[in-house]
Amino acid sequence: MTLIPRPKAHECLLALAVLLPASTASAQDYLGSYLQSQQDANIREIQQDNSNRAEGSTAKQQRSTPTVSPSQLAEVKARLRTDYERRVREEGQAKADEWLRDTAHRIAQRQGSNAAR
Repeated sequence: MTLIPRPKAHECLLALAVLLPASTASAQDYLGSYLQSQQDANIREIQQDNSNRAEGSTAKQQRSTPTVSPSQLAEVKARLRTDYERRVREEGQAKADEWLRDTAHRIAQRQGSNAAR
């Protein structure tokens, strides 16, 4: 039976000092690549969420844009001319037109619900 000599304490420390930096470096490499892949996945997820939100808000705007006939719009514009002109001066043409369309749509809805009664 052959006996294997037991390593001395300083030999164990020397082996540990040699092997530890190599294992630490490989652990750092693995951790670095893992964190990078997680960061890439998070960025992709955020970009997809933002894209989905933008598509959803565009679709929502398209659904909520009121449809009003030109005659209804002209009638409301004539009745609310001073308010419309004030909005053009204060908020700009686009905002005033949007307000006018929304107002005409609400009036048309009210008239439709009153006619149904």
